[in-house]
Amino acid sequence: MRGIKTVLAALVAVIALGTVAAQAAPTTPNFAAGIDPYSAYDGQTTCESSAKPGPLGVRDLLNATYGNHTSGIVRNCDGATSEHHEGRALDYHFNYFDAADRAKAEDFLGWLLATDQHGNKHAMARRLGVMYLIWNNKIWEAYRPDAGWTPYNGASPHQDHIHISFSWAGANKQTSWWTQAAQQIGRIGVLSGGTLSVKEGDLWSSWTTQAHGVAKFEIDGDRIGV
Repeated sequence: MRGIKTVLAALVAVIALGTVAAQAAPTTPNFAAGIDPYSAYDGQTTCESSAKPGPLGVRDLLNATYGNHTSGIVRNCDGATSEHHEGRALDYHFNYFDAADRAKAEDFLGWLLATDQHGNKHAMARRLGVMYLIWNNKIWEAYRPDAGWTPYNGASPHQDHIHISFSWAGANKQTSWWTQAAQQIGRIGVLSGGTLSVKEGDLWSSWTTQAHGVAKFEIDGDRIGV
C-alpha cells in the first residue's frame, strides 16, 4: 500500500509540474516574411502623462493570454531616464519566485525572442517594436541583439515584473504586429532616371530593377506595362 501511495504521489507531482510548465503563447497572426528592423536605442527625453497605445495593447495581450496581472505604464518624471515618463514602457508583474508566474514569464519572453517560420530572429519583439527587456537581473537589448541576455545591475532586480521599453513606432502601434503592413503592399514600382524598380510582397522586400530607359509604366495585377 505504501508503494502505491508513493507512486500516486509521484504521478501527482509530475502532473502538477506539467501544469506549471505548459503555457499557451499569445495567439500570433500568420505574418509574411517581411519584418520590422530592430529598434534602435531612443531613450526618454520628454515628460508625457499618457499611456501610449502600444504598451496598452501588449498589456491587454498578456492579460488575455496569461490572466490578469498587475501592470504599470506611466510614471511622473523624477530626474531619472525612463521610458515610463513618456508612457512607452510596460511593467508587467510576474513573480520570479512563484513557479507558475515564472513559467508564464519565460513562455512570453521565449515567444518574443523566438525565430519565426521565415527565419527572422527575435521576430515578435521586432514586430512589437520592443527596444529592451529587463527580467531577473538580466537585460536584452534590440540594438545589440546578438549579445543575448546580459547582466543588469540597476537598482531593481526585476524579479517581480518584466520591464518592456518600446520604440516610438512600437509605442504608437506603427509596427507590423499592429498594422500587418508587411502583408499589405502587393506590388509597387518606382521610376527614377528612366530606371524602373519594383518590389512586391511586403515593405521590407528588396527592390528589383525591371527595365531601363522607361518613360512611364503601369502595374496591373501580375503585369507591368512600360
